Amino acid sequence: PAGLMATMQKRLGSAYRLQSLAVAYDELGAQLNVRVVGATLVPEDTAKDVRSAARKHFGKPVRVRLLTQIEPG
Repeated sequence: PAGLMATMQKRLGSAYRLQSLAVAYDELGAQLNVRVVGATLVPEDTAKDVRSAARKHFGKPVRVRLLTQIEPG
């Protein structure tokens, strides 16, 4: 999902590096696992932007699990 990766990186901004995206499906529907690297946890407003972008991309509700790997700068 190259287009989705570019959108996610744009939403994350320069403070975070998108490491990986993975979509998993279960009885509740789709879940997007987003792994990022940054010096701090992703702020809540940025996380909301990421979730919103994911829902727009899929065109339906999708759960987003945002995992931050902390790497002090």
